[in-house]
Amino acid sequence: MKPSPNILVFHQVLDDSRIDDVFEFHKDHIGEYIWPRTLDEFRQLANDGCLYAAYEQPGTQPIKEVGVCYIMDGENPFGNPRREFGGIYVSDDYRGAGVASALGTIAISNYYVWDPLRQDQREIEKLIDHVHEFNDLPRRLLTTRLGFKENGRQEIPPVEPPRNMRRNADGEVVGDLFEFDKSKLLEFADWLESFSGHLTGKSGRRIARIEVPAMRTYLKETLEALRDLGSGSP
Repeated sequence: MKPSPNILVFHQVLDDSRIDDVFEFHKDHIGEYIWPRTLDEFRQLANDGCLYAAYEQPGTQPIKEVGVCYIMDGENPFGNPRREFGGIYVSDDYRGAGVASALGTIAISNYYVWDPLRQDQREIEKLIDHVHEFNDLPRRLLTTRLGFKENGRQEIPPVEPPRNMRRNADGEVVGDLFEFDKSKLLEFADWLESFSGHLTGKSGRRIARIEVPAMRTYLKETLEALRDLGSGSP
Protein backbone atom coordinates (compact mmCIF):
# COMPACT_ATOMS: atom_id res chain seq x y z
CA MET A 1 0.00 0.00 0.00
CA LYS A 2 1.32 3.42 -0.94
CA PRO A 3 1.80 5.90 1.95
CA SER A 4 -0.71 8.73 2.18
CA PRO A 5 0.56 11.86 0.40
CA ASN A 6 1.63 14.90 2.37
CA ILE A 7 -1.00 17.63 2.23
CA LEU A 8 -0.18 21.29 2.75
CA VAL A 9 -3.07 23.09 4.46
CA PHE A 10 -3.61 26.86 4.60
CA HIS A 11 -6.07 27.82 7.28
CA GLN A 12 -7.57 30.60 9.32
CA VAL A 13 -6.71 29.75 12.93
CA LEU A 14 -10.06 29.68 14.71
CA ASP A 15 -9.81 26.50 16.78
CA ASP A 16 -8.44 27.04 20.30
CA SER A 17 -6.62 23.71 20.08
CA ARG A 18 -4.46 25.03 17.23
CA ILE A 19 -3.47 28.41 18.70
CA ASP A 20 -0.77 27.10 21.05
CA ASP A 21 0.99 25.16 18.27
CA VAL A 22 0.95 28.13 15.91
CA PHE A 23 2.23 30.39 18.68
CA GLU A 24 5.08 27.98 19.46
CA PHE A 25 6.04 28.01 15.78
CA HIS A 26 6.10 31.82 15.84
CA LYS A 27 8.12 31.89 19.06
CA ASP A 28 10.67 29.40 17.72
CA HIS A 29 11.37 31.49 14.60
CA ILE A 30 11.43 35.08 15.87
CA GLY A 31 15.12 35.78 15.22
CA GLU A 32 16.30 39.40 15.26
CA TYR A 33 13.83 40.86 12.77
CA ILE A 34 10.35 39.70 13.84
CA TRP A 35 8.46 41.44 16.63
CA PRO A 36 7.63 38.75 19.19
CA ARG A 37 3.95 38.46 20.00
CA THR A 38 2.56 36.97 23.20
CA LEU A 39 0.24 33.99 23.50
CA ASP A 40 -2.53 36.36 24.62
CA GLU A 41 -2.00 38.43 21.48
CA PHE A 42 -2.24 35.29 19.33
CA ARG A 43 -5.45 34.31 21.11
CA GLN A 44 -6.89 37.75 20.41
CA LEU A 45 -5.81 37.56 16.76
CA ALA A 46 -7.53 34.19 16.43
CA ASN A 47 -10.63 35.52 18.17
CA ASP A 48 -10.68 38.42 15.68
CA GLY A 49 -10.29 36.02 12.73
CA CYS A 50 -6.95 37.59 11.82
CA LEU A 51 -4.48 34.73 12.39
CA TYR A 52 -3.45 32.48 9.50
CA ALA A 53 -1.10 29.53 9.29
CA ALA A 54 0.08 26.70 7.08
CA TYR A 55 0.81 23.17 8.16
CA GLU A 56 1.68 19.92 6.49
CA GLN A 57 0.01 16.66 7.37
CA PRO A 58 2.64 14.01 6.54
CA GLY A 59 0.40 10.98 6.02
CA THR A 60 -0.43 9.54 9.41
CA GLN A 61 2.26 11.55 11.21
CA PRO A 62 1.58 14.55 13.47
CA ILE A 63 0.89 17.94 11.92
CA LYS A 64 3.99 19.96 11.07
CA GLU A 65 3.67 23.74 11.29
CA VAL A 66 5.35 25.42 8.31
CA GLY A 67 4.14 29.04 8.17
CA VAL A 68 2.30 31.84 9.94
CA CYS A 69 1.13 35.42 9.42
CA TYR A 70 -1.47 37.79 10.86
CA ILE A 71 -3.25 41.09 10.30
CA MET A 72 -3.32 43.29 13.38
CA ASP A 73 -5.22 46.41 14.36
CA GLY A 74 -3.04 49.46 14.98
CA GLU A 75 -2.42 53.19 14.50
CA ASN A 76 -0.02 55.37 12.57
CA PRO A 77 2.22 57.86 14.42
CA PHE A 78 -0.59 60.44 14.28
CA GLY A 79 -3.12 58.19 15.98
CA ASN A 80 -5.09 57.31 12.84
CA PRO A 81 -6.29 53.71 12.56
CA ARG A 82 -4.64 51.28 10.18
CA ARG A 83 -4.11 47.55 9.89
CA GLU A 84 -0.76 45.80 9.68
CA PHE A 85 0.09 42.61 7.83
CA GLY A 86 2.95 41.04 9.75
CA GLY A 87 4.73 38.15 11.37
CA ILE A 88 5.02 36.22 8.12
CA TYR A 89 7.49 33.38 8.36
CA VAL A 90 7.87 30.09 6.48
CA SER A 91 10.20 27.27 7.50
CA ASP A 92 13.47 27.12 5.59
CA ASP A 93 12.70 23.74 4.04
CA TYR A 94 9.42 25.05 2.58
CA ARG A 95 10.82 28.15 0.93
CA GLY A 96 10.75 28.20 -2.84
CA ALA A 97 7.48 26.25 -2.85
CA GLY A 98 5.17 29.26 -3.05
CA VAL A 99 4.03 28.81 0.55
CA ALA A 100 4.64 32.39 1.73
CA SER A 101 3.00 33.85 -1.37
CA ALA A 102 -0.08 31.63 -0.99
CA LEU A 103 -0.35 32.26 2.74
CA GLY A 104 -0.18 36.04 2.29
CA THR A 105 -2.61 36.00 -0.64
CA ILE A 106 -5.17 34.03 1.36
CA ALA A 107 -4.82 36.16 4.49
CA ILE A 108 -5.05 39.52 2.71
CA SER A 109 -7.93 38.38 0.48
CA ASN A 110 -9.94 37.11 3.42
CA TYR A 111 -9.19 40.30 5.37
CA TYR A 112 -10.53 42.59 2.66
CA VAL A 113 -13.70 40.60 2.04
CA TRP A 114 -14.62 38.90 5.30
CA ASP A 115 -12.60 40.32 8.19
CA PRO A 116 -15.06 41.00 11.03
CA LEU A 117 -13.07 44.03 12.20
CA ARG A 118 -13.75 45.70 8.83
CA GLN A 119 -17.48 44.98 8.93
CA ASP A 120 -18.18 47.50 11.70
CA GLN A 121 -17.60 50.31 9.17
CA ARG A 122 -14.71 51.90 11.02
CA GLU A 123 -12.49 54.09 8.88
CA ILE A 124 -9.33 52.06 8.29
CA GLU A 125 -6.57 54.16 6.75
CA LYS A 126 -4.35 51.57 5.07
CA LEU A 127 -3.04 48.05 5.17
CA ILE A 128 0.68 48.37 5.81
CA ASP A 129 3.70 46.27 6.69
CA HIS A 130 6.93 47.11 8.47
CA VAL A 131 10.18 45.46 7.45
CA HIS A 132 13.22 45.79 9.68
CA GLU A 133 15.73 48.07 7.95
CA PHE A 134 18.36 45.30 7.91
CA ASN A 135 16.02 42.51 6.78
CA ASP A 136 16.20 41.93 3.03
CA LEU A 137 14.44 38.54 2.93
CA PRO A 138 10.73 39.51 2.74
CA ARG A 139 11.05 42.53 0.47
CA ARG A 140 10.80 40.71 -2.86
CA LEU A 141 7.86 38.66 -1.60
CA LEU A 142 6.01 41.79 -0.49
CA THR A 143 6.61 43.82 -3.63
CA THR A 144 6.38 41.20 -6.39
CA ARG A 145 3.88 38.72 -4.94
CA LEU A 146 1.76 40.42 -2.31
CA GLY A 147 1.12 43.87 -3.73
CA PHE A 148 3.00 46.07 -1.26
CA LYS A 149 4.98 49.13 -2.27
CA GLU A 150 7.77 50.70 -0.22
CA ASN A 151 6.79 54.31 0.36
CA GLY A 152 10.22 55.61 1.39
CA ARG A 153 9.28 56.31 5.00
CA GLN A 154 10.68 54.74 8.13
CA GLU A 155 9.08 54.38 11.55
CA ILE A 156 10.40 53.79 15.04
CA PRO A 157 8.20 51.78 17.45
CA PRO A 158 6.27 53.93 19.95
CA VAL A 159 7.30 51.54 22.73
CA GLU A 160 10.63 50.05 23.77
CA PRO A 161 11.43 47.26 21.27
CA PRO A 162 11.98 43.72 22.57
CA ARG A 163 15.55 42.69 23.32
CA ASN A 164 15.70 40.20 20.47
CA MET A 165 15.41 42.90 17.81
CA ARG A 166 18.53 44.20 16.10
CA ARG A 167 19.47 47.82 16.76
CA ASN A 168 21.27 50.19 14.41
CA ALA A 169 24.28 52.35 15.28
CA ASP A 170 21.98 54.79 17.09
CA GLY A 171 20.52 52.02 19.23
CA GLU A 172 17.18 52.17 17.43
CA VAL A 173 14.95 49.57 15.83
CA VAL A 174 13.78 51.06 12.54
CA GLY A 175 11.14 49.68 10.19
CA ASP A 176 10.79 50.52 6.49
CA LEU A 177 7.13 51.16 5.70
CA PHE A 178 5.27 49.33 2.92
CA GLU A 179 1.69 50.05 1.82
CA PHE A 180 -0.68 47.60 0.11
CA ASP A 181 -1.97 48.48 -3.37
CA LYS A 182 -5.58 47.27 -3.58
CA SER A 183 -5.34 46.75 -7.34
CA LYS A 184 -3.39 43.57 -6.48
CA LEU A 185 -6.70 42.08 -5.31
CA LEU A 186 -7.54 41.49 -8.97
CA GLU A 187 -4.59 39.10 -9.26
CA PHE A 188 -5.49 37.50 -5.94
CA ALA A 189 -8.97 36.76 -7.29
CA ASP A 190 -7.51 35.14 -10.41
CA TRP A 191 -5.17 33.01 -8.29
CA LEU A 192 -7.95 31.83 -5.98
CA GLU A 193 -10.25 31.06 -8.92
CA SER A 194 -7.59 29.01 -10.69
CA PHE A 195 -6.32 27.21 -7.56
CA SER A 196 -6.37 23.52 -8.45
CA GLY A 197 -5.35 21.85 -5.20
CA HIS A 198 -1.66 22.00 -5.96
CA LEU A 199 1.08 24.48 -5.17
CA THR A 200 4.04 24.73 -7.50
CA GLY A 201 7.30 26.54 -6.79
CA LYS A 202 11.02 26.29 -7.34
CA SER A 203 11.24 23.39 -4.89
CA GLY A 204 8.57 21.30 -6.59
CA ARG A 205 4.83 20.58 -6.60
CA ARG A 206 2.75 19.91 -3.49
CA ILE A 207 -0.84 18.88 -2.84
CA ALA A 208 -2.53 21.75 -1.01
CA ARG A 209 -5.91 22.87 0.21
CA ILE A 210 -7.41 26.05 1.61
CA GLU A 211 -9.43 25.80 4.82
CA VAL A 212 -10.82 29.31 5.32
CA PRO A 213 -14.53 28.94 6.11
CA ALA A 214 -15.89 32.03 4.32
CA MET A 215 -13.77 31.44 1.22
CA ARG A 216 -14.72 27.78 1.05
CA THR A 217 -18.46 28.43 1.45
CA TYR A 218 -18.73 31.67 -0.51
CA LEU A 219 -15.98 31.48 -3.12
CA LYS A 220 -18.04 33.13 -5.86
CA GLU A 221 -18.91 36.06 -3.58
CA THR A 222 -15.29 36.31 -2.46
CA LEU A 223 -14.04 36.56 -6.03
CA GLU A 224 -16.65 39.17 -6.95
CA ALA A 225 -15.79 41.30 -3.92
CA LEU A 226 -12.04 41.10 -4.56
CA ARG A 227 -12.54 42.22 -8.17
CA ASP A 228 -14.80 45.07 -7.11
CA LEU A 229 -12.31 46.24 -4.48
CA GLY A 230 -9.34 45.81 -6.81
CA SER A 231 -10.98 47.82 -9.57
CA GLY A 232 -11.96 50.62 -7.23
CA SER A 233 -15.70 49.90 -7.30
CA PRO A 234 -17.70 50.98 -4.25
